[in-house]
Amino acid sequence: MKAEMITSLVLVLTAAASAQAEPHGLVLHAADKTAVFARLYPATGKAKAIILMFHQARSNMAEYAPIAPRVAKMGFDCLTIDQRAGDGMWGVKNKTAAQFSSEQNYLQAYPDLEAALAWAKLRHYQKIIAWGSSYSSSLTLRLASEHPEIAAALVFSPGEYFDQDGLVAGWNQKIKVPVLFAWTQEEADKGGMKLFQSAKRAGDVLVVGPQGVHASSTLRADRNPNGAEYYWERVEKFLKAVG
Repeated sequence: MKAEMITSLVLVLTAAASAQAEPHGLVLHAADKTAVFARLYPATGKAKAIILMFHQARSNMAEYAPIAPRVAKMGFDCLTIDQRAGDGMWGVKNKTAAQFSSEQNYLQAYPDLEAALAWAKLRHYQKIIAWGSSYSSSLTLRLASEHPEIAAALVFSPGEYFDQDGLVAGWNQKIKVPVLFAWTQEEADKGGMKLFQSAKRAGDVLVVGPQGVHASSTLRADRNPNGAEYYWERVEKFLKAVG
């Protein structure tokens, strides 16, 4: 009887752990009251930290559907959001962008990133990491420069995507925490290296793969079948160092 009770308890605990690992939808609110739709991927086991994941242009939180679960298995809660500057890439509707009657520009999406950060702060995470993709990588550098609560950042294909040249480099220079920068070789040659070299910080990591694609998609096997693991190896090493 005791053995049966122990077995039953193990099954119950296993089922509970499995349920905790299921992603679930959330609605955050930006400072201007915009509803920001999100999805949380809970860590496997106790979370070391939370990673805020932001998508590229014309995209949505589904960009991270094959990425966030792998990061969660490393022990990180992952919060993905739909930013107001986005669309229906991956065959999925961007619910935040759908609230607007006109297209929102990249800088207008910044309050959505801050809403994700505010949500994480309210939940008293001891460590918050920010992760950006293309234009949101540049905004992630801004977030890390303006909010000391950010403990580290990963930015995939950041660039000077705004009208003011040097704006992103200026944000980069103000950051005090380690940053992983990832580009394709072409992107690195066309301005990525200049941005990387605009600041000198201990712990920064540069990743330029022999085979890569734009933004966080470089980690997706469906977009980068021959080069994704090169980037993953370096991302995992960085997260172990900063997590």
